[in-house]
Amino acid sequence: MKCKYILTKKFLIKEYIKNKKSTVQIANEVGCSQPSIYNTLIGFGINPRKLSESQKEKFSKYDDVLTKELLYKEYITNKKSMLQIAKELKCDKRTVKKQLKRNKISIRNRSDIQKVLNRKGKKAPGYVDGRYFKSHYCTACCNEITYTAWKRGTRHCKSCAKTGKNHPMFGKLGKLNPNFGKQNSAIAGKNNPFYGKLMKPRWGKYKNINMRSSWEIKYAKYLDENNIKWLYESKTFDLGESTYTPDFYLPETKEYIEIKGYFSDKCKEKIEKFKKLYSNINFKILQEKPLIKLGVL
Repeated sequence: MKCKYILTKKFLIKEYIKNKKSTVQIANEVGCSQPSIYNTLIGFGINPRKLSESQKEKFSKYDDVLTKELLYKEYITNKKSMLQIAKELKCDKRTVKKQLKRNKISIRNRSDIQKVLNRKGKKAPGYVDGRYFKSHYCTACCNEITYTAWKRGTRHCKSCAKTGKNHPMFGKLGKLNPNFGKQNSAIAGKNNPFYGKLMKPRWGKYKNINMRSSWEIKYAKYLDENNIKWLYESKTFDLGESTYTPDFYLPETKEYIEIKGYFSDKCKEKIEKFKKLYSNINFKILQEKPLIKLGVL
């Protein structure tokens, strides 16, 4: 209740606007919470400062010390680092960096730092005997390469390192596996352990039966609506080196139905082979247009 009498409009204008105190500072002095100060400011029509403005005020105490002239003299002319300036003025390195950005003084990158420290040639920390300054060339195309590629690599440039005889796998294909190609033929056709076995459909379920597409589910619903009995993937036909299983079997008409959207070349070959081997079977393929005519889609 005491806060209500202390937090007047005049008091807040004096402390928040003129003295530029933060809501946290005022709250600590008065003895209340920061949200109470914030809500009271809004109640009196005083616009709270944005985060960017509060950050500026946070570093405003260094404006008198870290002036543009001082920063330009110490950082640019005397070539001091941000850490050296921060130690001299007893502040944080990040404060110096922010003041440099505020005064639009470009900050040095790593290459500029090396130039300032003059750590080139023999003064460079990695200098041994000048090996990195000598020119080295590819033994195949004579293009210039790095010392590392010349000393520790293949002494070839990137374009020549993995071509022809320089390729690490050159001439090794037959030596890696003498049975290469034999294994594939050993498990092909009827020798394959999965020959004649159907992969379990996982697209969706209808009447607790897993099906392979939404069209198949819609067609099964259509058959039920018209009181037509059906079986799903009831029989698998042997095609020699492969097998084929039609989607639906209609016992009343003794008809096999295949629901097809996209027709791949392999699928076309398999169905053509099925038609030739089992020409006496009543078989029909239903694609998009026939399914639309039936009202399935």
